[in-house]
Amino acid sequence: MTNGMQEGLIKIGTVLNDKWVVLELIGKGGMGEVYRVHQLNLKRDAAIKIVSQELLQTFDNDEREVETARSRFHREVKAMAQVRHPNVVQIFDFGSVTLKNGEQDFPVEYIAMEYIPGSTLRYTMSEEGFYPDEKLVADWVCEYFFPVLDGVQAMHEAGIIHRDIKPENFLMDGDIPKIADFGLARSARLEPVTLSEDMKGTPPYMAPEHFLDFRRVDQRGDIYSLGKILYEAVEGKMPFNAIPFKSAKLNKPNTPFFQVLDRVIQDATAEDRDNRFESVKKFRTALQQAVDDFESQSLSDTVPSYRKPPAFDHLRWLWVGIVAAILSVAAMTVWHLTGNPWIQKPLLENHVFQQQPAKEKVPGPAEVSSPPSGVAAKSIMGQDGITMRLIPGGNLKTETDAGKAQGDTVHLESFYMDETKATIHHFAEFLNSVINELIVENGVVKHDNEIWFLLGEGVEKYDQIIYQHNRFHIREPKYAGQPVVRVTWYGASAYAHYFDKRLPTENEWEYAAQKIGLQKQKSPESKPREEVSSGSEANHHMMDVRSDSGSGRTNKSFSQAPTQKTEEFLPQSEIGLKGMGGDIKEWVIRKAAVQKPGEESKTNQLKSPYSSLIIGKPLPAKDLKLQGVIRKVGYPWEGFFDVGFRCAASINSN
Repeated sequence: MTNGMQEGLIKIGTVLNDKWVVLELIGKGGMGEVYRVHQLNLKRDAAIKIVSQELLQTFDNDEREVETARSRFHREVKAMAQVRHPNVVQIFDFGSVTLKNGEQDFPVEYIAMEYIPGSTLRYTMSEEGFYPDEKLVADWVCEYFFPVLDGVQAMHEAGIIHRDIKPENFLMDGDIPKIADFGLARSARLEPVTLSEDMKGTPPYMAPEHFLDFRRVDQRGDIYSLGKILYEAVEGKMPFNAIPFKSAKLNKPNTPFFQVLDRVIQDATAEDRDNRFESVKKFRTALQQAVDDFESQSLSDTVPSYRKPPAFDHLRWLWVGIVAAILSVAAMTVWHLTGNPWIQKPLLENHVFQQQPAKEKVPGPAEVSSPPSGVAAKSIMGQDGITMRLIPGGNLKTETDAGKAQGDTVHLESFYMDETKATIHHFAEFLNSVINELIVENGVVKHDNEIWFLLGEGVEKYDQIIYQHNRFHIREPKYAGQPVVRVTWYGASAYAHYFDKRLPTENEWEYAAQKIGLQKQKSPESKPREEVSSGSEANHHMMDVRSDSGSGRTNKSFSQAPTQKTEEFLPQSEIGLKGMGGDIKEWVIRKAAVQKPGEESKTNQLKSPYSSLIIGKPLPAKDLKLQGVIRKVGYPWEGFFDVGFRCAASINSN
């Protein structure tokens, strides 16, 4: 969520059709607004798109234009629902709700779809291009571009033409690209919609016929756009002032692989559509052949040539094998008859084996199994609906509570951590799930004599969870998406355990904070860039968003953040973590809780018999210098107005 986008057509906390709780506005543009919502009946997060407020205001109560927009929107959801493919964003629901435009009530349709909080295909590409590294190009094509082609092919086979193919319209679900934004889609199976005379699409990726006659664009128009994306992967991002509607050609195809690739790109982006690939399948086949030829050539350059051995050598090694087999059988026979004759039992009993360094052990049940390939996914969905991001393992130089490095280095295995802190909505849902096991007395929520949560007096903005009519409710739903506070360490641990997670360790939290870093604060007089960028996280689910941003990334200005800081205004990393600094600190497991019995901590000077610890990292100070990590003892039964939590999970590679 970017600055200036707090106000949308739907108020935060609104419940649509008794099913969708609106948590935050995550994007807006010329054709729509997108919100993150939580589905109450299935307990999962989703994205909902509606027609934007700005678009409605431009109609000036022109019922014909409003109906045209609704019809196009209706067609979009029908088009998306026709395609079920792992590389196409999935549709969950379609409905309507009555909203107000000034004094007038009007119905607005909405689409509920997968919520994919990651980046876009743009982030897999280099701004300068992968040229002249042939292997980087081949690897990118295999890992990302072939799945892109598969998704578009599935769409074409369903009779749908996208007509706005560009890197920003492929959302990255971990390493899986998924095509979205069907706002300009056309299907032979759907009724036509009256189009305005203005140009629709994104010029650098538009085929010439797209500009001349938008309504007659066929699948070869999408192929042209795909060819432009492949061109950008090699040569780099096209400048904003690049001449559109032209065929693309590599600047220096000076190797056999780049020469074949250049022909493929030219065939895909030919100005005359009759000279282009007639289908995505043929485009993919030509590109696959280029990659296969490159990999075959690379293999032949690195593997020594095979020389057939003389017949005498073959017989000699055959006899060696026979003799070895006979000796092995004899040795096994002696072993089974007499036991192991080469090792004396007393020596075996007294032998001391060299142990490998112990991994950091963490109490709790949370372990996430890796897929069969042994490579963990970059993101997973937790049972509570919060996305968990993979934090690659590495070394951490530990610090004391004063922030001074002590020289000790610990190694951390890869683990998962929640993208955001648990919200008021998530924790209220958890409390209601276990309400029969809780006791509420004088504003204190207990479980088996453990204090889990302090309700407060309802006079502060963070006192949002109330207990009435034997259930927990949110006092002002517009704050449902804020981080929950006044949760004790016991309560945070219970929440994590309930959803098969755990709290992060002190070392894990600090390591994650170091991995993502913190962005520097902008000076008040600095002018922010365009608020909505075509490649920003803010509008991944948007359709028809325009921007002249060169990098495709959102520039967040902290100088304009509201007084009550939210997760959306805190720094976000390439790996997707939010809010690792600021006013809201977090509960973690102290290092002392994961050390071997009797081992003293050399780096943690905090004295406490409990495993609870509060940790945080402030935002950059006015002088733009980062301060050290804040640590303070918090007893596990205490709740604070400025302490929340997020969860973690270990990776089980077995």
